[in-house]
Amino acid sequence: MGYEEGGQLTEAVRRKPFSVVLFDEIEKAHPDVFNALLQILEEGG
Repeated sequence: MGYEEGGQLTEAVRRKPFSVVLFDEIEKAHPDVFNALLQILEEGG
């Protein structure tokens, strides 16, 4: 349920693939969120 629709961030980047996404103060996020984001960025997405 709900997996057909993308999230706000993913849909915005999908519509404009050359976007720049700035994660200001991401180090303050929950460690699980921070680590997941780092893993995604390391893998290239």
